[in-house]
Amino acid sequence: ENRSCAFCHDPAQGYSENRAEAIDIYLHPLGRRSMNITNMLCAGPGQPFRWDGSAATLEQQMTKPMFGDEMGLPDMTAARAAIFARWGDYLPLFLGVFGISNVNDIQESHLQIALGAFVRNLIAGNSPFDGFMKGDNIAEMTQSQRNGWGLFRGKARCIACHNGADFTDGQFYN
Repeated sequence: ENRSCAFCHDPAQGYSENRAEAIDIYLHPLGRRSMNITNMLCAGPGQPFRWDGSAATLEQQMTKPMFGDEMGLPDMTAARAAIFARWGDYLPLFLGVFGISNVNDIQESHLQIALGAFVRNLIAGNSPFDGFMKGDNIAEMTQSQRNGWGLFRGKARCIACHNGADFTDGQFYN
């Protein structure tokens, strides 16, 4: 069985997941969480992707989880069938964007470009926390949220690695 990107990058969970560890299609733990995929527009040039840095660009990252045990697709033929069986209305638009006329002409690079463009447009920035960080709307943060931010910056030392505008120091940890 295969699954969509949203299984691990759930829009209701801020395009991440509510599990301590991601799981593959066989429900085996993957030894890491799924990364949040919002604000990738902010990713700097040369910033590698994936937990181990094995994708040099956001586009390369887009299809790495598709094939194999993470998402369960064996090859591009299966990817084409899975994607367009579910979102068939997009097929003519997809083909038109890339100037191709047949679904079998869709290459992995086409999926990488399309998914990369989609992810670059997942912009977060209007949450109570975002307002808090800008110094606005402090009243919208609950006491529990403010306590969590204090813990993040203090005793838990999260900010030692999760810092800057995109909450990363660009290093690889698990």
